[in-house]
Amino acid sequence: MTLCVLAGLAAAQGIRPKRFAFVAYGILYAYAGICIQVLRDARRDSGVFAYFTVSGVLVLAGLIVLARRFGSEE
Repeated sequence: MTLCVLAGLAAAQGIRPKRFAFVAYGILYAYAGICIQVLRDARRDSGVFAYFTVSGVLVLAGLIVLARRFGSEE
């Protein structure tokens, strides 16, 4: 929980001065923290592979869209 709060703070602080690196760090650290919790609570055959595949693709696509938006504003 604390990791996600700090990651959200890093992402929010990166948006104001338009520093994409801090936004990306915040997003990736939050994603890592959530994935660790999912792995702790997951059973072996409960669709964990599907979760990581879908969520990983969505996070990556979101970062690409966000990077393009940051790049077009400069």
